[in-house]
Amino acid sequence: FAMAAYTFSPPPGWAAMEDDDTPPASRDAAWYARCDFVDVDLATPEAKALGALLRRGLRRARLVKLERVQNRELWARYAQARHRVNLREGGDANEQLLFHGTCALAPADVCASEEGIDPRFSDGGFYGRGTYLAESAAYPVGGRYAHRVAGHNGARMQLLIVKAACGAAQDCGDRVSRATKAMKMPDIRADEQRYDSVRA
Repeated sequence: FAMAAYTFSPPPGWAAMEDDDTPPASRDAAWYARCDFVDVDLATPEAKALGALLRRGLRRARLVKLERVQNRELWARYAQARHRVNLREGGDANEQLLFHGTCALAPADVCASEEGIDPRFSDGGFYGRGTYLAESAAYPVGGRYAHRVAGHNGARMQLLIVKAACGAAQDCGDRVSRATKAMKMPDIRADEQRYDSVRA
């Protein structure tokens, strides 16, 4: 597709990016792919809400820094995917804020990459290769998936809080088997549509 013809609508709350005033005819691939990390004041309602979400799973956790990732291309892809899920699920994309650990990779490196969080880098898990997200920050921290920040003796960690359009989730409960570990896609449900995600 022609990048110059592509429209971009940032989500509410995004700070202005340095090159936002670039004329549409001059918006090239680099303009769309640019990734900014914007400091969020910890006194704002946004930071307080995300701090509360963090402490819901880790009661003694303290939020010391919050950055908003602003990447036009990744946001546009997400908005399109969310729209498709909305259409398929009768207007309910089941959008959630969930935690993701990047292990040894710094979250900034993952977010600035061309694909963002990419399930192709997954080595697999209880439910096959995919993007693993958690409702509670306790899961990536306890499972050692959180990125440990150098110079803090492992006491300071970084996590991504991601917006996910989970749609219709296939509930696997606590079932883990050879079949679940071999999954490549969610199963087909009773209405012959494929589930959008897997929950366990």
